[in-house]
Amino acid sequence: MTPKEIITKLEQASGLNPFENTRRIDVIEVRALLCFILRDKLRMRWIAIKEVFLKHGKKTSNSSLMNSYNNYLKYKESSKSLKDLESQFDFELETVDEISKTQILENRIRILSRKLKNCETQNKENLENIIFRGK
Repeated sequence: MTPKEIITKLEQASGLNPFENTRRIDVIEVRALLCFILRDKLRMRWIAIKEVFLKHGKKTSNSSLMNSYNNYLKYKESSKSLKDLESQFDFELETVDEISKTQILENRIRILSRKLKNCETQNKENLENIIFRGK
């Protein structure tokens, strides 16, 4: 299952939007379940989970997601409906990693380009010093 499929199924089964900006306990519990599924079942990184939330209009931080994930077990103990909701998601071990190799490589290229420009500037200054100052 993809994150999008999980979100759709979760919204249909619960009747709640986990990305709604509210502190209602039922929405908080569904949001925590979503974090739990994305992290434990799909083995997504926190940054990838944060991107999922941002794509759905929910501003959040990694620490908020971790807090939600950590509180899920407490919510699950006190809510039979949450246990039932979780049981609807059966997974074979899959890994979804939203950080693509192209993003990593593009970032490395930017860093190396910056280092190259710095080296070129430094070499130009050294050459000018040798030519004009005789050093």
